[in-house]
Amino acid sequence: MKSEDVLSHKDDYPLKASVRDGISHAVMLGSGETYLGAFGIFLQATALQIGLLATLPLVFEAIAQWISALAIDRFRSRTGMQGTKHQMA
Repeated sequence: MKSEDVLSHKDDYPLKASVRDGISHAVMLGSGETYLGAFGIFLQATALQIGLLATLPLVFEAIAQWISALAIDRFRSRTGMQGTKHQMA
């Protein structure tokens, strides 16, 4: 069985969206845990400031997920959300 037979073209978009979501999460998590803390040390920040630099990206991610869950509950279909996405861009 070929991989083309398993996924039809209409099933391809959610797979690509899932991969993009995973990539953006990895970038956000990697930058938050690795680079921002080191950047804070480079700037000679206090321990509190370094802690905030390391945790704020995770807090913003959680807030964005919460807002998107509320938005999904507000719309009955996902096509309405896609129209809203295009209006915001």
